[in-house]
Amino acid sequence: MATMRGELEALRATADRAVATAIRAEDTSEAAWRQLAAAASDAGRADGELSFLRAQHLLDTEDRAVLRMLLRITRKQTRVTDRVYVLFQRGELHSIHSTTESAESAAEAEGAPRDGWTSNKPGAPLPPASEVTWRIQPLPVGGAPSGTSPN
Repeated sequence: MATMRGELEALRATADRAVATAIRAEDTSEAAWRQLAAAASDAGRADGELSFLRAQHLLDTEDRAVLRMLLRITRKQTRVTDRVYVLFQRGELHSIHSTTESAESAAEAEGAPRDGWTSNKPGAPLPPASEVTWRIQPLPVGGAPSGTSPN
């Protein structure tokens, strides 16, 4: 009987250790589930922030592109024009342009050859206007200085 009591005590001790181990395992498991829930919550919050930041970045990029475009337009519009390019056809005024290229395009639209443009050497006399099919002549823009009235 003493042997049985010894064995019974040993079995109870083993059972108590098993119960304690099971309790620790359950506590550890619950802690792991809490950490997993917190990590999932953090991941969801981070995903939401990432989506917001991506959208904000796209808006910022779009805003910068629009600002660059507006700056280019403003620079073009505020550029001071000191001359215009007058397009003549056989000595008669055809049109007035802000650049040589736009005058050439206008003449080409009317049938002028794309590669037929020449320029005279500085100081050389120009041929008579009636003998030249298309001529572009730069003319300085004059007028009253800004801030003065024409009266």
